[in-house]
Amino acid sequence: MEKLKSEIHRIYQKYDYAPLETRIVEDVEVLERKGVDTKDSFSISHLSDRGRYDPRIGGRKLVLRSDLTVPFARYVAEKHDSLLFPFKRYTTDKVYYGGSSKRRQVEFWQSEVNVVNLNGVSSSYDSEFPVIISEIFTKVFNLSRFKIRISNRKLLKGLLEILGLDEAGKIKQAVEVIDKIGNVPEEVTRCHLQNIGLD
Repeated sequence: MEKLKSEIHRIYQKYDYAPLETRIVEDVEVLERKGVDTKDSFSISHLSDRGRYDPRIGGRKLVLRSDLTVPFARYVAEKHDSLLFPFKRYTTDKVYYGGSSKRRQVEFWQSEVNVVNLNGVSSSYDSEFPVIISEIFTKVFNLSRFKIRISNRKLLKGLLEILGLDEAGKIKQAVEVIDKIGNVPEEVTRCHLQNIGLD
């Protein structure tokens, strides 16, 4: 695994990304403020000397991270006065999933690059990400054929507005349905979209 990580990280560094790891444990409140559903997260409890949960100890609700982006956002919010922007980072680290889905592992590796800037991020990074992915697939994994799928909520929202959805709540519902397209039967997706007002 270390050799694989090293090869991937060399490609990230080629595009001027710097390494940055974040902590493994996050506050539930921070995640929920960022819109993360914590029901599938592993909870960390403070235990009494008898091995039972004691809310008087510590007083914080903590969970193991289920992705790497939200902890990065917290890091940037805490350290923004000392960072140089645009700030580009990469990491490859373990994340944890506590849900019941048999399609996902409990503990697995996630690798990502992020760019953050004070006054918006240049669209040039949108074209850089597929280039980085392509280079990793061809040079690290020796793949000659693969497909990169790009999801952009702004484009999706615009498309839904063109199709006649103009209520923010219904657009949000439609985006959530479309996000799950690969995980549910097509008939279920069609039914949900029809209930929202899309044929």
